[in-house]
Amino acid sequence: MIYTITLNPALDFHVDAGHLEIGKLNRSKTSVLIPGGKGINVSIMLSRFGVPTTASGFLGGFTGNHIRKTLQSVHGIDTDFVMIDGSTRINIKLRHDGVETEVNQDGPVPTPSEVRRLLDRISMLEETDIVVLSGAPAKGAVELVGKIAKSCHDRHLKFVVDTSGKSFVDALPYQPYLVKPNIHELEEFAGKTLGNLEEIVSAGKDLLQKGAQYAIVSLGSEGSLFFSQDEIYRNRGVSGHVVSTIGSGDSMVAAFLIQKVKGASLQESYKLAVAAGSATAFTEGIATKAQVESILPLVDIDSI
Repeated sequence: MIYTITLNPALDFHVDAGHLEIGKLNRSKTSVLIPGGKGINVSIMLSRFGVPTTASGFLGGFTGNHIRKTLQSVHGIDTDFVMIDGSTRINIKLRHDGVETEVNQDGPVPTPSEVRRLLDRISMLEETDIVVLSGAPAKGAVELVGKIAKSCHDRHLKFVVDTSGKSFVDALPYQPYLVKPNIHELEEFAGKTLGNLEEIVSAGKDLLQKGAQYAIVSLGSEGSLFFSQDEIYRNRGVSGHVVSTIGSGDSMVAAFLIQKVKGASLQESYKLAVAAGSATAFTEGIATKAQVESILPLVDIDSI
């Protein structure tokens, strides 16, 4: 079972206002409520490939209940969230005049007892389970990622970390199975601007030296890099019209795990990861299995 943890989910309110007139009454052309959060996105992609997954983390209030019910009824995903006293945040994604404006809330901070309930659930997992820890925690709970990473390490669980800042650094000593920073997060980790491929590769290798077993580094339109102790692979990008990059990195994480649980090679796993990330970037929302498989023949992987 692949168990995803989203520490600070959101109910994303997508509104297309067409032409927006500031200070006046505007009416939306379309609107939709979508469960948001990096771990949730991973579970959605896993479910589309028929891989068993349970979505977890913290949810609260009517917004949290809406997310939980949507994951169960629409996506067929098992859920095991810790229900907290606070209300899950609502993020506004406003599309107007050809641009998109986002207004994100901070989200509630879980109490010590609520954190303990989540850690207790992790302690019940089996060594064959995989934990995906994605997204940043709410402000005031940055130490939570390190606590979960330690719990996974103590339980000998494979776990994936896709977060940033102090939370990311705190998790590395606990030897995550996979980390997936983008170039900006890698620069934050390195403490400097990475101006060329040589510097990026050096920083990627440092991720492994600090504890990660594997790393995928997203480079935006320049593609991505995959790091293992013995091999470094590069994809220079897949041609296509980018609709939205939201969920693209999460799709990469899910696809890599989809292949690895099947016993595929690192190169095959990385190749499907690139296809999944690209397919999601080329569509609204998380790509379907068919969309990912249609991209797969277009993916080129080089060793460097």
